Amino acid sequence: MEVAPSTIMRWVHRYAPELEKRVRAFQGYGSKSWRVDETYVKVGGRWKYLFRAVDKHGVLIDSRIVGTLGPHIVFSRKH
Repeated sequence: MEVAPSTIMRWVHRYAPELEKRVRAFQGYGSKSWRVDETYVKVGGRWKYLFRAVDKHGVLIDSRIVGTLGPHIVFSRKH
């Protein structure tokens, strides 16, 4: 699947506010800064996207491994 950079940017603009609302509810100690890192990892011989949401202190908020990019990537609280 090929995805144009402009498509990804549209997803960022559309879904980032919702992601921010959901993440802020679980940050606990009031950190107002967070980011999402993306990299590629090989799982079972296939390349996957690894997304990690971390706060400004480097504390992991959530992570996801997905096979394709799209709006289905949603983060939730780590227990």
